[in-house]
Amino acid sequence: MRKGFTLLELLIVVIIIGILAAIAIPQFFKVAERARASEGINVLGALKSAQLRYYAEHGVLANRLSDLDVSLDTNTLKYFHNIQVVNTDKYDPTDATRDLATIERNSTDNPGYDNYTLHMRHNGDVACTPAAGKPCPTGLSESSGDGSGDGSGDGSGDGGGSST
Repeated sequence: MRKGFTLLELLIVVIIIGILAAIAIPQFFKVAERARASEGINVLGALKSAQLRYYAEHGVLANRLSDLDVSLDTNTLKYFHNIQVVNTDKYDPTDATRDLATIERNSTDNPGYDNYTLHMRHNGDVACTPAAGKPCPTGLSESSGDGSGDGSGDGSGDGGGSST
């Protein structure tokens, strides 16, 4: 009597593994991109706190990143660049449409998402503006507009950025 697996048994195992991989791999990429997006969300949270401190001291929001009491080395950011602070003059903690700050995802090793932009709203929500025809990472709400509010900020941000 021979011991071992028949060709049919091996074929069934390979088919089952293929089906599981077809389901798991796209989910893995979604979770991985969401983890990468957390880098931008953390930076936006620090910028929001700095903007609120600046507002408490000066009565207006900062126009430039250099005006804020936050030290961000943009060369150490791996997945994001082009940090901008947005001056809408008056801070409204209930406003879910205007931005305090934005940060753009670079397209390096970014399959399926391209350059999306994350926005920190006045109320603390993080919204995403996706690249044309591409999705935002899972768990981030898509922004219908640019969230710049009344446009009173100069948009320069002087955040520099890294294209690593």
